Amino acid sequence: MPTRAVVRPDTTLAGRIARARRAAGLSREQLAVAIGRTCAAVAAYERSQAYPRIATLRAIARALDTTAADLLTGTDDEARSDRESA
Repeated sequence: MPTRAVVRPDTTLAGRIARARRAAGLSREQLAVAIGRTCAAVAAYERSQAYPRIATLRAIARALDTTAADLLTGTDDEARSDRESA
């Protein structure tokens, strides 16, 4: 039986959304209210059962004080600036 690769949660969009939400101290319900979606939608985003549209991703990023690029790539703007200036 083939083994499945183990994917760390923070290596996926879903994992990065969940991690950023927890770091911001928000519940799923609080994030849902902030972005105008349901708690079930936020849970689906965090479980890779659904993917937010770009406008929703931007709203999530604003609510979590990060950028859509950071949520998509896991690389924040500051780290990117450091690499570019080196």
